[in-house]
Amino acid sequence: MFSAKVFINYFCIFAMLLLCARTAWAEIETEYKIQAGFLLNLTSYVYWPHSEKHERVICVRGSNPFGRFLDDLIQLRKTNEYGEQLSVRYLQIEEPLDGCDVSYVTHDAFVNSESKPEQPYTGVLSISNSPEFLAHGGLLQFKKDGRRVTMVIDLDNSKQAGINFSSELLQLAQIVGRGSL
Repeated sequence: MFSAKVFINYFCIFAMLLLCARTAWAEIETEYKIQAGFLLNLTSYVYWPHSEKHERVICVRGSNPFGRFLDDLIQLRKTNEYGEQLSVRYLQIEEPLDGCDVSYVTHDAFVNSESKPEQPYTGVLSISNSPEFLAHGGLLQFKKDGRRVTMVIDLDNSKQAGINFSSELLQLAQIVGRGSL
């Protein structure tokens, strides 16, 4: 049998582990909430080749890291700064990007994808937080820098995809590639 002292020691260790896990989960959850906010706001700082659309569709490819948060944000905001309706779709890893303006590729979708494109998708702002994403045709990568989430934009891939970014957004991001600068 366990003595009371051993039980208390195990209980304290378990409680500390639980607290650490909860703190780590809260930090990850906060990171994805920040990324969800970025996804929504990016639609106001990007110029698409087919700008006559009245809706911008954000597609999440792979397992949904945002929970209901992205859906709730869209319900609250409904439109971007251009008055375009915002909506979200959730896609399986290999599902085509038909109708998507923004494609958020989750890390698991990128790692498990059978076909990692070497070229960007024309007219689609492709985003991920996966470290090798830009080398495979991605346009924008979310990167964790300490407690902050930053953006890296590949101008060469953006030019190939026909996507242009506002000067305000380019000032906030780390830029790779020459693109049109």
